Amino acid sequence: MHFGEMQVKSWIFGSWFLFVLNIWSVGAHVCNVDGTGRLHRLVRSTPPAECRLAEGVDLGSYPFERFEPGKSPKIDRIVNATRHAWNGYAQYAWGYDELAPLSKSGVNTFNGIAVTIIDGIDTLYMMGLEDEYNQARDYILHHFYPEEIGLVSVFETTIRILGGLLSIYHLTGDEEFLDVAENVGMRLGVAFNSPSGLPFPQCTLSAPYCTTVAFHGFSVVLAEAGTLQLEFRALAYHARSAAVRGLRKKAEAAIDVLLSSSPLDSPGLLPSMIDIRTGARAATSKTFGAGADSYYEYIVKMWIQGGKKEDKYKEIFRSWMQDLRRVVLEIDDDMYFVQMLSADRLTPRMDHYTCFLPGAIYLGIEAAVSEAERHTWQSIAERITRTCMESYRKTRVGLSGDDLRLLNGALRVFGGHHLRPEVLEAIFYMWRWTRDPMYRDWAWEIFERTERVCKSEVGYTPVANVNSSRPKYLDVMHSFFLSESLKYMHLIFSEDRVLPLDKYVLNTEAHPLLIMPNIGEVE
Repeated sequence: MHFGEMQVKSWIFGSWFLFVLNIWSVGAHVCNVDGTGRLHRLVRSTPPAECRLAEGVDLGSYPFERFEPGKSPKIDRIVNATRHAWNGYAQYAWGYDELAPLSKSGVNTFNGIAVTIIDGIDTLYMMGLEDEYNQARDYILHHFYPEEIGLVSVFETTIRILGGLLSIYHLTGDEEFLDVAENVGMRLGVAFNSPSGLPFPQCTLSAPYCTTVAFHGFSVVLAEAGTLQLEFRALAYHARSAAVRGLRKKAEAAIDVLLSSSPLDSPGLLPSMIDIRTGARAATSKTFGAGADSYYEYIVKMWIQGGKKEDKYKEIFRSWMQDLRRVVLEIDDDMYFVQMLSADRLTPRMDHYTCFLPGAIYLGIEAAVSEAERHTWQSIAERITRTCMESYRKTRVGLSGDDLRLLNGALRVFGGHHLRPEVLEAIFYMWRWTRDPMYRDWAWEIFERTERVCKSEVGYTPVANVNSSRPKYLDVMHSFFLSESLKYMHLIFSEDRVLPLDKYVLNTEAHPLLIMPNIGEVE
């Protein structure tokens, strides 16, 4: 199939999908159309009860508490940092995707999907920032129009926008957020209409058109194809449209296609690139880092999301844990380095993204079949976390870079610091696992260095080179700084009730989604 033919077929299938939704929408209850019967901005504040799927989860039960300073000096400083970041965005970049803190302006890094607002709203809510939350809510419900947005990354829009909308719906029970989530999810759903069933990496929200990324040709990135499932499963659980509910099966089927790309019987470490036409592997490299990380994360989190009832995902997790043990390299008695594979040869390189691993191991620990295996897995998690923390101490500016290497057996760190969350994510889960105060000390060390190095007049700025004695700064404050980094920091110093992990599972953008033990039974 030629590239043009694949694009045309995507448009045809997508048009059919929207047509079916439109026909469904003009039914007796008019659940997601405006007064003209057109599929459009969802204007009903509370759709009729008959339009809703019966709920089996505790929606809106999150214990919102308005922030009052004075209870904890460290939490006060974290919340004030969040306010500083939010206020800079609100003043200089409102409605844009992200703040450019140096030029005091806004930038549309994701083609104008207001990503900072939607990515950050659940952080504001969980921290008790009521005024800021209401400001974000008003924008989402009255000024966010997916039908006017062009080409977007399916992966980024799913984890940041769809995940953010579903999360705030789960936390508040406010069904207006579900209206917007269903609108966005429906428009993203055409991505699954590829020859193999793997999602196209880019689609327009304003029209049913999807395409590949020119730089990758017909290949799709493992993480981008395997990091949509939590969100589409959660959306399907609540969706009123049978067509939207059907997207869950398409998202889950993509996992099966990815698994078939491995020439081995074990569904463990998979190729980093897959051919969207056939589902065959399109690269010989394998990694737990950038381009692959969140696929492995979602395998274990789907098991958690379904109340640990879907053994398929548990067994896949066990398989990749076995492969992880083959690529970790002991640096010293306390540190493990996670190597990459290139043409089945180990390469002593690791990146910041790999630091998601300790949290995934913590969540999957009940899949261990013996105490010995459990102890081994915990030891791996602890040692990777120590390596990740050490990466902050190996640079001139005192902040980790993206690129970790072993040179003559010693850990070296290169690249820029982008205020990424993965090390804080690891520390959060290790704190919950062990209650060792060392992890809180590490988190505070990172926070104070971030304040000293990255805080600017109107927000926070990434560092271009962590080994420069006179570092240059980058003019963008990524939305994940609000949605993930500051949220993890807040959770590390908060009581467990602020995020009970027996009730919520975090997506890869740290958006809390309710655990749904009967999700496997809902069609």
